[in-house]
Amino acid sequence: MSHQTGISASRELLDLFSKSKGGSVRLIQVLITDELLVPGIQAPPQGSWEDDYDIMVLPLLSRQPCYLLYRLDSRNNQGLQWILIAWTPESCTVRGPSARSCPASPFPSSPLPPPKQTPLQDRPSSSYAPRNV
Repeated sequence: MSHQTGISASRELLDLFSKSKGGSVRLIQVLITDELLVPGIQAPPQGSWEDDYDIMVLPLLSRQPCYLLYRLDSRNNQGLQWILIAWTPESCTVRGPSARSCPASPFPSSPLPPPKQTPLQDRPSSSYAPRNV
C-alpha cells in the first residue's frame, strides 16, 4: 500500500486495518511520520456513530495534521462503511500539507488533453474588461 507520493503504510497500520474489519474499532487516526503512514489514536465504539462522533473526532481536529478513518454503523455489500477525513490545521507548516496533498498530474488514460496554462499577467481580472477605443 503506497500513496502517490511514495509514502507507505507501516506494518502496524496494516495490522490495525485488518483488525478493524470486524467492527471492534470506531476511529483510526493515521499520522505521517518519517515518510511512513503510522497509526495514531484508535478507539472502540462506545455508542452509536452519532453519539461517538463529537467525543472522538472533534478533539483530534485541533492537534496536528492527520487522516481520520471513522466507522459508521451501516453496512453495504462490501462491509462496514467508513468516512475518511483529511485534516490539516491552518497553523500547519508548508511541508506538512504538501506531504498530504495529491500531486496534480494528468492521468495517462484521460481522453482530454491537459488544460492550457497561461501566465497570470495575461489573464484579465474579473473587474477589468478591455475596451476597443
